[in-house]
Amino acid sequence: MPYSIWNTWGRGKTSNRQTTNENEDSVADSAFRSVPVELKPLFNDHRIALRARYSFDGVMFARSSTQVGNSLIVYYADQKTTNPIAGSIEYIVSRRDGSTSFIVRRQMPLDIGSIDPFSIYPQFPARLYSTKLSPQLEVITPTMVMSHYARWQVNEQEAVVVVLLRVSLIIYLLEARFKPLSQD
Repeated sequence: MPYSIWNTWGRGKTSNRQTTNENEDSVADSAFRSVPVELKPLFNDHRIALRARYSFDGVMFARSSTQVGNSLIVYYADQKTTNPIAGSIEYIVSRRDGSTSFIVRRQMPLDIGSIDPFSIYPQFPARLYSTKLSPQLEVITPTMVMSHYARWQVNEQEAVVVVLLRVSLIIYLLEARFKPLSQD
């Protein structure tokens, strides 16, 4: 019995992959629409394709209306920025030239005078932010994204943001194996 259940599940996953390939970068011509009013100041294009999901380097991203978890990202606004920015993907836009952009709203910082209890732990990837998102939209590319983050609303004004860094198990094992033993 378990063998037949496994086979059924496997066939379902295979047929699913064949019919809905989210990793495919090409967008059908019929998917291109006129630019929504909210996005017109950000794009010179006359027609763009809005996507629900996008996979980049094996990582899935989604707009916030599709799935909140995959829309929460930490990114660098430009090459000069040293502090990553937490934000939420509002739109995923593909252009006719094949490029894809994320339209993001930043997670707003805490109100002035608020204390972040995580700031005294620089190695712990959590910070306290406001629950509000910026009203301003900004365009970023998938290459600017550092990772996803988890958000937990503490109260109506504050949310904890925890950066979900991806660490390779192989690198971890190699470092552990070749790390010199302490002579204590």
